[in-house]
Amino acid sequence: VSQNSGKSKLNIFLISSILGGIWDTHYNATKKSHLKKKKLSNNFIHHILINAVAPFIFFYEREKMDRNGQIALNYLSAIPAEKNSIIQKWQSKGVYAKNALYTQGLLHLYKSYCSSKKCLRCNWGKKILAKNHEFN
Repeated sequence: VSQNSGKSKLNIFLISSILGGIWDTHYNATKKSHLKKKKLSNNFIHHILINAVAPFIFFYEREKMDRNGQIALNYLSAIPAEKNSIIQKWQSKGVYAKNALYTQGLLHLYKSYCSSKKCLRCNWGKKILAKNHEFN
């Protein structure tokens, strides 16, 4: 078993332990329902880790431990690449992410440059436009 696989299993256990119990008796957070065991999907667990746990760890490292956030970045590196429409757009242009750290970077670039049509201010945008220009 690889180190990343072991981390992933630990992540699944931790998130399931934290979030799993309440959803066994709730379909929404405010109304209790009959007991029914539910399993959190790996994708959902990764989503929570990427969008809640890692940013908190990054903030805590920077503010409380006077560190550079490397633990959070290592954590994101151990999570598989996200799969969504924005990442698919990058892939269609030949840009591939190997883990969640890379997909977070690509999402940031998309929101900062692509969605506001600032392609010429972005090195990736310049490369993609130059490549497309060669084929016209």
